[in-house]
Amino acid sequence: MEIKKKIRVLAVDDLPENLKVLGSILVKNGFEISMATNGKQALELAKKFNPDVILLDIMMPEMDGYETCKHLKDDDLIQHIPVIFLTAKTESDAMIKGFEVGAVDYVTKPFNSKELLSRVNVHSALKIARDQLLDQKEELEKLNLTKTKLFSIIGHDLKAPLNSIFGLMQLVDMKVLDENGIKECFESLKTSVSNTSELLNNLLNWSASQISNSQLQLKEINVNDLIEEKIKNLRFYAGEKNITLFANVSPNLTMKTDAQSVMMVIRNIVKNAIKFTPENGSIKINVDENIDSKMIQFSIIDTGVGIPKPAIEKILGAGFYTTDGTHGEKGTGLGLLLCREYIQKLNGNFQIESEIGKGTTMKFSLPK
Repeated sequence: MEIKKKIRVLAVDDLPENLKVLGSILVKNGFEISMATNGKQALELAKKFNPDVILLDIMMPEMDGYETCKHLKDDDLIQHIPVIFLTAKTESDAMIKGFEVGAVDYVTKPFNSKELLSRVNVHSALKIARDQLLDQKEELEKLNLTKTKLFSIIGHDLKAPLNSIFGLMQLVDMKVLDENGIKECFESLKTSVSNTSELLNNLLNWSASQISNSQLQLKEINVNDLIEEKIKNLRFYAGEKNITLFANVSPNLTMKTDAQSVMMVIRNIVKNAIKFTPENGSIKINVDENIDSKMIQFSIIDTGVGIPKPAIEKILGAGFYTTDGTHGEKGTGLGLLLCREYIQKLNGNFQIESEIGKGTTMKFSLPK
């Protein structure tokens, strides 16, 4: 059952008796209320309390209601909060000035309960509806970016390897290659198909994670077995560049997690390390337990070219980052983006340490 959110009201008046009357009316009718006795205090509370409506007295010492309202509307964080003036003045000039500085309505003193509640309800409802529209707009923009990236990958990054595969198959079909040429051609085909399969796998995983909240399958796993299984598959890729790949895992290490997600993270990080490690380099996977934090820490350490700081910020931020590997390997940036998102889903944290020309260490910690 959905719990209805209480409407928050910030009441501002220099007279305690007025605040007491306002508080009594609003609390009795289910509102959550915060109070300020001057303009400066109102500005501070507006940011902390994040009200749906501000009831603001006009006649206050030092900073009157007009000036306070102007400051509210000049602040990007709180300018969207509707302001209703509380006033004993009914002259049209005073009301016009109030609207000019950004107020949306006014309530006259002494307060009429029905009038006060009606105005607060109307303007808080409008504000909440506006907030919901903004949230929907942000979600639509996010989905649109996802769609644009998908089209880019399908149109370019996926099309290129498929064209390469088709070209290699044509060469074989034309029977113009000798035995060594055919062997090299098939090796290239094997690599192209593998890379395309990896891309499709990441693409499907990423698009699914953007469109739906896929459920994690948490179960107890043996970390040694998981790492050993994944390393077997990755040693082939490392061997193509004569890169040594080995693991150092604390014995009898277990954790409750989603095995497929963890394997996907390890695969993408290690394949990224292979991509940016020159021939005859090394990649080491360390896994151990932090007893104090009850977390399992995975470290993938390579002797690669290193990652510039702006690129690290992109990888750990909200965007895609990709560049060619040491053998001209192409990428889309999807792999590490997926790693970041799945580590977050598993309630873990992701860190990158790198030194240009010396190598990179990618660390992620997951709950035990």
